[in-house]
Amino acid sequence: MNVHDLSGEGQYIAHIKAQKEKAQQANARKGHKPNDIKKKKQAEKLIRDFEMCRISTNMQKMMRQNQCKTSWMPEPYYPATKPIEELKQTYVDEMRLETHHRGTYVIVRTITEENIMTAVMALAEDQHENVMLISLYQQNTATVQFGIPILNLGDVLLIKEPYFKQTLDGQYSIRVAMFCAHNMRQ
Repeated sequence: MNVHDLSGEGQYIAHIKAQKEKAQQANARKGHKPNDIKKKKQAEKLIRDFEMCRISTNMQKMMRQNQCKTSWMPEPYYPATKPIEELKQTYVDEMRLETHHRGTYVIVRTITEENIMTAVMALAEDQHENVMLISLYQQNTATVQFGIPILNLGDVLLIKEPYFKQTLDGQYSIRVAMFCAHNMRQ
């Protein structure tokens, strides 16, 4: 991997500044409960846009085009260590933004194949048919590098103490920083 100093490139500086502003806007919504979460029946455009992004990402990889990837990290937090039996089930429409939902878990099923950018991502739905992005960070680079999928269409995941956030493009996402591959394949 080559690293290039882009600190003198105006277009990249402007891009980073714009992303920083969007991150600050998202963080300002901390604690808010969104009322515009898409249900699966209403998520056709969201699914189509995700699939187009996935195809574009794969094409760029095949053509070995240079990519500038950025990711904004949340404040450090402790991993979920409580056993499932001590947690209460929650749903996306009960979650608040930029918040760790300690003492809870959510069950989701992926409704798209994964897209790998700065995270392994897929769209998923919970049992109330709320559609959101799942973003898995800190994945085994060898697995990703050799094309072994981490998330497959239809995978069911139990996410302990989910962190619910708004992405820079306005979507809602559950961020998973410590993923354990005990998913239940159907």
